[in-house]
Amino acid sequence: MTRNEFWIRFLKTSGKGPETTYRNSYHLARDEKCSNELLGLVMSGEKKGTASCFLAYQAAGERPPAPQEYNILMDWYGNPRAIIKTGSVLVMPFKDVVQDIIDREGENLSLEEWRKIHKKLFIEEGKELGYEFTDDSPIVFEMFDLVYSDIE
Repeated sequence: MTRNEFWIRFLKTSGKGPETTYRNSYHLARDEKCSNELLGLVMSGEKKGTASCFLAYQAAGERPPAPQEYNILMDWYGNPRAIIKTGSVLVMPFKDVVQDIIDREGENLSLEEWRKIHKKLFIEEGKELGYEFTDDSPIVFEMFDLVYSDIE
């Protein structure tokens, strides 16, 4: 099923009109195993948030997510699997991230583990996209709700 067919199915199921649009479609993470694990956490309802580096949006010429936007989550192979709706967005320096916020990501990591994993991720991403990540770099936390999935 294409993402547009998936979106149309969501619109019909939810009763939303054709004026309702989605912002983007993407997979979570940078490798197959992690991407599909995170998607599973979203679909089980455990994952209700995700973090990204604000500098990545700037490097790509994009704006960060905004409340009330819909996005289609894909599996690693590009199949649409879920639709999320952004509830709130927090932006803060990496060094100011606290446990309460990362708990919304549903991965059961300690703050120390989260920082280690994400710092490595953001440094690698920065090298690819042309930004330098530091502990002062702004992090975007998107809190969302799962509103539709292919397993009803």
